[in-house]
Amino acid sequence: MQRRGAHIIAIPTTAGTGSEVTAGSGVFDPESGIKGWVGDPVLRASAVICDPTLHVSMPPHVTADTGTDALSQAIECYLNTGFKPTSDALALKSIETIGRYLPLAYANGEDLEARSAMLWAANTVGLAFGNGGLIHNHTFAEVLGDLTHLPHGRLLGMTLPYILDFNLEGCEEKLADIGRALGADLSGESARNETEASVSAVRELLADVQNDDPLSKYDVTEEQLNVAADRVYAQHEARSASSPKGFETREDVMWVLESAY
Repeated sequence: MQRRGAHIIAIPTTAGTGSEVTAGSGVFDPESGIKGWVGDPVLRASAVICDPTLHVSMPPHVTADTGTDALSQAIECYLNTGFKPTSDALALKSIETIGRYLPLAYANGEDLEARSAMLWAANTVGLAFGNGGLIHNHTFAEVLGDLTHLPHGRLLGMTLPYILDFNLEGCEEKLADIGRALGADLSGESARNETEASVSAVRELLADVQNDDPLSKYDVTEEQLNVAADRVYAQHEARSASSPKGFETREDVMWVLESAY
């Protein structure tokens, strides 16, 4: 019989990962600089305490970075092609909530309604992607994070619009759903224009919280881009299988990186 081990009480102090409700844990290798993941039901918290008053001192840039993590997870989960109606419903409502409240939390850290909403969204996204999975954007952020040590959420914001551009023709209806959830007016638009307007809505939200910088602003080198392309492509197959449009060549991966650069 499997032993339960110590009980875990999770108290999130940022609104991003939703890790308080997942069964996964990050493991960092200080020698290689690579972050890996382990998962087991015993890592799931026995109790979670979500208190928005613990978030009021979060600096705006951390609010933006962690909120972008929640946004990317929700979008990636929703675009994952598996049959997961419960996760889809949770992810889409989280996108709507983040679109409304992340700019408010960013502008005023003491706005408890915004803090509560973002805490709910991050927690709910954890439930969604923990059961529904993600697509490629997190692979890029994980690899680039190892190479550059830039914040995870900041990296997600840099590459997310280009992941959506790459997948544009593979998930038109779902991208339109995302655009509507973010408040885009898609009435009277063609299917192509709907998807482009939806990606624009994501870009506008990232700009609202000043998380739309290019990689070049942070002195990321071309050598790092090439190493990142090699590493992303080496592990792309699992997420390509569940993405609207999978990577077929290393050049596909490099296109995303160069676009974000």
